[in-house]
Amino acid sequence: MSTPHRAAVAALCVLLAACGGGPPSLDLTGGPSDLLASRGELEARAGRLEASGASAGSDSGRALADVRRRLARGDFRLDDRILLFVDGEATLTDTFAVDAAQNVTLPGIGLVSLQGVLRSELENRMREEIGRMLRQPVVRARSLIRIGVTGAVRRAGYVWVPADGQLADVITATEGYTPEAQQAEIYVERDGEKILSGVPLQRVFREGQTLDRAGLEGGDQLVVPARGGMTSYERVRLVAILLTIPITIYTLTQIFSK
Repeated sequence: MSTPHRAAVAALCVLLAACGGGPPSLDLTGGPSDLLASRGELEARAGRLEASGASAGSDSGRALADVRRRLARGDFRLDDRILLFVDGEATLTDTFAVDAAQNVTLPGIGLVSLQGVLRSELENRMREEIGRMLRQPVVRARSLIRIGVTGAVRRAGYVWVPADGQLADVITATEGYTPEAQQAEIYVERDGEKILSGVPLQRVFREGQTLDRAGLEGGDQLVVPARGGMTSYERVRLVAILLTIPITIYTLTQIFSK
C-alpha cells in the first residue's frame, strides 16, 4: 500500500479512536446490485416496469415508485455516512454524516448537496465539488451502509461497511461469535420481518458475497440466535456503537487500494 493510502488509513484510525463510538440501511425489490445501480440501470428498470403495466398497490407498482423516488431524490438520507479520501488533504480524508437536507459538510469546502445523487454517482459528485476549491484533486469516495448485529456475538451493535463489503466482514467486526451462537440459524431481518435465512444466507457467507450482491440495504439487522434462545434483553440491546476494530479498517484499505 502506498504512503498516501497509509496516511488515509492512519487518519481514519485516529478519528475512530477519538470518537470512541457514535450513532452509527438494504431493498430486495431491485435484486442483486441494487445498492450500486447506475442511473441508466434504474431508468431501464423503470422503463421495463412501466411497459409491464405496473399498477399502483401491486408489487411491480411499488417497485416502480421506489425506482422513480431514487431517480428523483437520490440514495442518501439522514445519518447515512460517506467515506472520503482526498490525496494530500488530511482534513478531507474522513467519514462524514449526511444531514436531514441530504447535505454533507466538508472542511474548507462547505455544504455539498447529495440531493438526487445515487450511490454510484457519489465519487463523481465529490470530485466535482471539491474541484471547485482544489485544482485537480485525487478523490476517492464510498457510501457506507449501517448493519445492526444482535444476539450471540461478542460486540452487538452497528457496523458501517461499504455496499461492496462482504457480509462476513460484519460478523468479524463484532469480534466474532460467542460459544452459544447457533451459526446455522442466523438470519437477516428488515423492519421486524425475516428476509434472508437458511441455505440462501449460508451461501452468501460461503461464497463471500458482498452486501450489494446479497440484496441487503442499510438498516437491516443480522440476528445470531443463541442456544437456549435469546432473552428479551438480548434481542433489544442493539446499541448505537460505531465498531472500530481492525476488520473495518482493513475493509477501508481495500477500498482505497482499488
